[in-house]
Amino acid sequence: MLRKPLAPRIDGTHPMAHGLVAAYPFFERGAGVVRDVRSRLNGAAVNAANAWQVSRYGWGLDLDGTNDRIDLPKVPLLSMDGQAFCASILVDNDTTTALALLSRGGAAVTNSSGWVFFSSAIVAKTGGSPGNAGTWTRASAVTTGIHMYVQNFRPIVGSIGAASWAEAYLDGKPDALTLSAADGGYGSDSTQTPIIGARSHAQANYASFYNGRVIDVRIWRRWLSAREAADLWADPFAMYRQRRVLIRVPTAGHTGTGALT
Repeated sequence: MLRKPLAPRIDGTHPMAHGLVAAYPFFERGAGVVRDVRSRLNGAAVNAANAWQVSRYGWGLDLDGTNDRIDLPKVPLLSMDGQAFCASILVDNDTTTALALLSRGGAAVTNSSGWVFFSSAIVAKTGGSPGNAGTWTRASAVTTGIHMYVQNFRPIVGSIGAASWAEAYLDGKPDALTLSAADGGYGSDSTQTPIIGARSHAQANYASFYNGRVIDVRIWRRWLSAREAADLWADPFAMYRQRRVLIRVPTAGHTGTGALT
């Protein structure tokens, strides 16, 4: 399915539905909340001008790169504390600058780790020992146009190698990462709000605002394989199905009431 349904729902029988904890297909076309069609409980608040636009894949929310963002709820399911997890983000870039796609900051810049998923780099700041920040740089340059970023994360303690830290895919292909610090990981601070389209600390001091259209965001509590990342790019909406919509129509001889068909 190369274009998202107008009212999507998750096909629970699809293999990639396994481990999926949140799915935001950005189909609302004007609402102030982006719905999670996986659990229907993790709605995200839109802090933007509600500039909904159509791409070749369907509707998406245009973020201006100045102060627009989308706040996910502070719930354990989305905290990713100490968990291996994966995120996929389908966007239409307006710029070649590296900007924040998905993040969760710490309570302050210098403590309590978080993570930032950039369009050209991944940055994780650790808390406690060893306390070094690990920064990854993608092999591929950021370009304008439609792209899918997929990133696998794994919590690490102590000295690590780049291969064991994370895996990245850009448009369905492996994207090499270079780790600048040998020590690192990401810790726990579930008091902070996960954000789409910006990064922050202490739920303030927002920066790196994304400039472009966000078309789809999904989060798994597991890693995606290389084959799954390729399949996701080849058909981004294969795991969605059109939701049945009940339409009320008047019945003969009645006014103000109707029957569901």
